[in-house]
Amino acid sequence: MIRLNPDCVVITCDQGDHLPCSVQTLTLQLLGEQAHWLDAEVFNDICGAVMAYLREEEGKATVPLHEFASVLEEVLVGFGLNLPSQGATDQLPQVEKTHVMEWMGEIQDAGLELILYQRLRAGLHRQIHSGRARILWVHGLRSCVKQHLGAQRWGRRCQQLHDQLISFIRQCFDQTAGPGYSLVLHP
Repeated sequence: MIRLNPDCVVITCDQGDHLPCSVQTLTLQLLGEQAHWLDAEVFNDICGAVMAYLREEEGKATVPLHEFASVLEEVLVGFGLNLPSQGATDQLPQVEKTHVMEWMGEIQDAGLELILYQRLRAGLHRQIHSGRARILWVHGLRSCVKQHLGAQRWGRRCQQLHDQLISFIRQCFDQTAGPGYSLVLHP
């Protein structure tokens, strides 16, 4: 008989079939979009906790899918997270992904630092008050910095401006957004 990989469980389907499946893969499937917001270490800790509970506490290597989902939900609650039920997916916060260069408008030339900060503040303010999303995911900051400085390669000046812009965007976000809003800055 083939030995089961240590990070796998055997899922019992409704039809009686037994399918070996990685805990990470199954957790990704059950979490859906929420899995992308988890830090890799937190995700691995969640998967490890599910495996430890099933194998050591319950002594099971074969579980029905609904039981795996309930164990995952308990572990997520322990981590301060929650797993939405299938009917509650419309209650998830809306995420709006925005490229920083969309806020710059037609002024995308190198230099003009005062306009850069003004456009960032105005774009962030517009995005928050549009009311379309509770989570704002901002990306493209690296390309914006390189274009603003006219740099071909990432250097010390780029890193300094990048750090200043992140600090500025976070400060503007904290002043503009109310409770219940989240900001994700992605390079």
